[in-house]
Amino acid sequence: MKSTADYIQHVKKYYSDNSSKYHSCYDGEGDYPANAFRLEIARHLIKQISPRPLRVLDVGCGDARVLAELVKDGFDCVGFDNNELMLELGAKVLEEYDIDAGRIQNASIYEIPFPDSSFDVVLCLGVVSNLPNHDDIFSEFKRVLKPGGRVIASFTNQLFDIFTFNQYTIDLCVDLMKESNVPAEIVGDISQKLGGLVKLNEVPTPFKAMFDTDINKSGVEIEKYSQLNIEEKLRGRGFKLEEIRHYHYHPIQPRFERQYLDLFMNHAQSLETVNYDWKGALLCSALVAQFQAV
Repeated sequence: MKSTADYIQHVKKYYSDNSSKYHSCYDGEGDYPANAFRLEIARHLIKQISPRPLRVLDVGCGDARVLAELVKDGFDCVGFDNNELMLELGAKVLEEYDIDAGRIQNASIYEIPFPDSSFDVVLCLGVVSNLPNHDDIFSEFKRVLKPGGRVIASFTNQLFDIFTFNQYTIDLCVDLMKESNVPAEIVGDISQKLGGLVKLNEVPTPFKAMFDTDINKSGVEIEKYSQLNIEEKLRGRGFKLEEIRHYHYHPIQPRFERQYLDLFMNHAQSLETVNYDWKGALLCSALVAQFQAV
């Protein structure tokens, strides 16, 4: 088992190594601009909250473009990240928006540097699914929120693994068998047979500039979420689920995306929406949830 500190350094290195192309997750340039659709969902949700939130905290603000958009929308938003290179990029983005770079700082999600009851909304996009110790993370969210405050956070969508027909599908099947107390030798036998059925040796690398899956999570316990389990997980931590939206559509299985690249890049983006679409529960690799402290 990796120590949390060592793993956090590994995640920091991943984002530092990829900082020069992080922008492509928003503006495309040959990549799928999944983060841009995630941003629009977050903006839509926060604007729907009544009464209108006053103070917003962007946890893991990265290059600060989400924070910049929220400030432009009229919200008093500050943020932090633990990656120095991303914060340098963030300072440049804020300068482009004519926003004070003092709105962002270097800090840890496990020790949020703000007093209790400081914010109406905590925003956390592209962070939680890469980190362990979610009890500690959500405890900090609740601490800095005002009573009844909201969290808007993104998660990897575990249900998408049903649709992918690749190693993730097998991993999900294995997890479900283990949780159902199927004997280990039978799990191993079936896992091997499933590998042959889906022809893992023929699965190409999906088309994307950055993969969170490139972060080596072996030896680290990271919780998984989907539309089916997130309400229960949040309730156990003192939150009430209010909204779910899905993003990063895959109308065809990822193993075929390079073969039908135009279909993936164009048609998939036409499916992206700030509204709820049940198909997204299976066709989208990620989700955004809004939940309230209770």
